[in-house]
Amino acid sequence: MKKKTFRFILGICLVFACPLLISAQDKTSLTAYTDTNNKIIYSENLIPFLNKLKLIKTEGKKVNILQLGDSHMQMGYFVEEMRNNFSNAFGLSSVGTIFPYSIANYRPFYIQSKTTSGIWEGKNNLNTESDFKYGVSGFTIKTNNKNASFEIAPHRISNNIASGNQVIIYYQAVESSTLNVVGKNTLIDTNTIINSTNVFSSKLEDSANNWKKVTFYFEKPINKISISIKQANEGSPFYIYGMQLINSNQPGIIYNNCGVGGAQFSSLCNNSSYSVGQIKDINPDLIIFSYGSNESYTSAFKYNNYFKMVRDYLTKVKQVVPDAAIILTSPPDTRSKNRFPINSDSIGIAFNKIAQELNLSFWDLRYQMGGNGSLYKWLKNGLASKDQLHFTKDGYALQAKLFISAIFDAFNNTVSENEKLTLPMINQNFK
Repeated sequence: MKKKTFRFILGICLVFACPLLISAQDKTSLTAYTDTNNKIIYSENLIPFLNKLKLIKTEGKKVNILQLGDSHMQMGYFVEEMRNNFSNAFGLSSVGTIFPYSIANYRPFYIQSKTTSGIWEGKNNLNTESDFKYGVSGFTIKTNNKNASFEIAPHRISNNIASGNQVIIYYQAVESSTLNVVGKNTLIDTNTIINSTNVFSSKLEDSANNWKKVTFYFEKPINKISISIKQANEGSPFYIYGMQLINSNQPGIIYNNCGVGGAQFSSLCNNSSYSVGQIKDINPDLIIFSYGSNESYTSAFKYNNYFKMVRDYLTKVKQVVPDAAIILTSPPDTRSKNRFPINSDSIGIAFNKIAQELNLSFWDLRYQMGGNGSLYKWLKNGLASKDQLHFTKDGYALQAKLFISAIFDAFNNTVSENEKLTLPMINQNFK
């Protein structure tokens, strides 16, 4: 009874202390008021998603996951490990979102792309929207040529999800413009071109600016895609806002990964006006928002403004995909350019409070790393990069194992003993 009374009084004190912690940019770790023990906080809000996971094995369903974030996501190593662990437990269906990043001067290891004709220009949502608008991928490419084309292929992704029989493209162009997609399956034949058997176009409901979606269907799976556009006149802009490669015949997890190096949550909230509409169309069962590293260092950060911005955006997301579960992850512990991340605590507090208010879930990555200052031990153990902002491949794999362990633990709490998943083996020496 005494322990319970003490915890209750401590909790009340911390609730009233939070504004003081925020205003003073206190460097106390989130462990001061969050004892997660590697649990998803408010995991009860994940139950609809966890129940859908069960249907993969019992009914051969597909479950759609969308993760959005900054360079930690764009680099691909975190998501690679997430996919590996989901594959072992439930199987993988599709790679989901893809994009010709090299046209926008980004070259993640998991996508190969190149211009094959015409001139393409690419930008991302670090830029304020102008004629370039942005969706969930955070990237947009544009050509003004009468004829232009490019190729794209998932690379170094397990073969069972690197191919698909549906290619989805979000775009905007004048009515007379046309778009065509052909493919190859280089695992079988590097030369034979596979043509689509059906094409379905639609105008999105929130399409005030006339952006559209087109789906190309193929009888055989393809893993290398060629996209070409034709326009009546030179000088007409043709924008591509996002792409997906889906395998409709394969049950399991569709794991969509959307990351932009240098992005803050504001890049999504303020500079990606097509993102909510695309989220509605993708209709994910789980959305993971992994932001906070970059805004941890800005002196312009204002807690109340940040809280309202993120809360308002997530409220819009919940309105268009009310059945989706949502997890907010805290930024990791970092020391970019030997600076202290002055806003990390405030961001973690904001995410935790927003999750509580909107019936979302929260996972405290920094606490799981070992808390404030843990970056130095990760650096010593070869898990963090020398820039002290990013992590090595092993470091991202470890973070993903910690995260998937928390998700699987929440799953195990909803099933019988013989249905429980085996959690990844994690060496705790990094803490």
